Amino acid sequence: MIKMQEHSHSAGAGLSEVSLPKSGREVFDELRRGMGSLPFYWTGQVPLAPVVMEKSAYAEVHEATVALLEILKSATWELGRTAIDRNERLGENSEFRQLFTDEATEWEYATWEARPDVVLSEHGPKFIEFNVSVNVGGITHTETMSSIWAGIYGDAIGSASSFAVRADALERLCDAKGLDRSIVLIVEEPRLPVGDRAVSDAQIAYLRRRGFRAEHMTVEALADHASRKAARFGVAIREYTPQDRLDDGVGLEAAIRAHTACEFTLMPFSSYHLSNNQVLALISEGMPWMDAAKRALVNRFVPWSRVVRDGAVERAGAERDLRSLLVAEQNSMVLKRGVGGSGRYVVLGRSVDASAWSAAVDRAMEEGRWIVQEFVEPVTMKMPFWEVESSSVVDRGVPGVISPFVIDGRDAGCLLRYTLDPSGRLVSFGQPGVRLNNVMTLS
Repeated sequence: MIKMQEHSHSAGAGLSEVSLPKSGREVFDELRRGMGSLPFYWTGQVPLAPVVMEKSAYAEVHEATVALLEILKSATWELGRTAIDRNERLGENSEFRQLFTDEATEWEYATWEARPDVVLSEHGPKFIEFNVSVNVGGITHTETMSSIWAGIYGDAIGSASSFAVRADALERLCDAKGLDRSIVLIVEEPRLPVGDRAVSDAQIAYLRRRGFRAEHMTVEALADHASRKAARFGVAIREYTPQDRLDDGVGLEAAIRAHTACEFTLMPFSSYHLSNNQVLALISEGMPWMDAAKRALVNRFVPWSRVVRDGAVERAGAERDLRSLLVAEQNSMVLKRGVGGSGRYVVLGRSVDASAWSAAVDRAMEEGRWIVQEFVEPVTMKMPFWEVESSSVVDRGVPGVISPFVIDGRDAGCLLRYTLDPSGRLVSFGQPGVRLNNVMTLS
């Protein structure tokens, strides 16, 4: 049972602070050495500490993540008897039917790894999206920065090791299924810039230190490996997005052939359904099978969200026509397509004029795969920064999104994406100016 906590604005939604243990220049230099060739913003203002949360506040976020994942999984399975049925119900591409495995595996491993996006508000943590996949991004930066900050701040703060938790989970998987301890990270080369290669290299190096035989291969290279009937890998970690291949006109033939080169693929494709924002909107509205405890948990942690369609919806205890509601409350609403990524297909009402918003509403109504979600105002998170131009330390509060990793039910560290832009616009991978840090807890 999750213990509900009251958060006040002054308490910073469970946020705390640590003091610099050495000069800002020394911390900046240690961070630069530790990050190596990983992509990172080294201009303007560079963080000199992680965001720090009180242990109890972070534990609440982790426990809510695990509980909401189970609700999302149950909600997804209520949409259809088979994965193909559920895929059709969510309006996903019919070509994905080739990627599903047996129902037992789809169910058991659908939540193996996840990284929700959470806004810390003055009313507590609010889960605005769930990314359920081994390809959600940020795990290498989370691992690396946690290690750097621990080296600088010592025992004052702590965090789970993302890489260690994932390796432990892979060991359990291999033992449970009798799989060979060989791992392949399947990447999409055209989408892997030189700097991002270091992201995969760090994961491979750690797995090898843990005794796995690990490497990364492109989809096409692994497909060729399968065609040559070479020795199969034990586990494939799908670090590419099948939708990207369809969008690029490449197709899924090579991807399907590639996975025959592996005994087991993480994760089963039903995880993609759990990431669909329509499912989050359905549990926000409430489904018949949800009991009072589940409804209360969702109401506590998920902002008001609804699938966009003509008709009436419940809002603040009253029935409202959805189209009229969207027009009247533009500044407090966000439109999101069921599946997007990196801020694509997201429209913030407060960031566009009335005509652009009206056009976005029309599109969402017509396409039928969008949701509307109440905008969550974030509290600012205070951090010390090294100001590159003046070579000095400055303290400032920034808006951002925290993203706790959960792997096989365990806490696996927490990513932070933030912006130095105070306007509170999108904070997503791939958006200009979005920067990375991580979240740690007081020891």
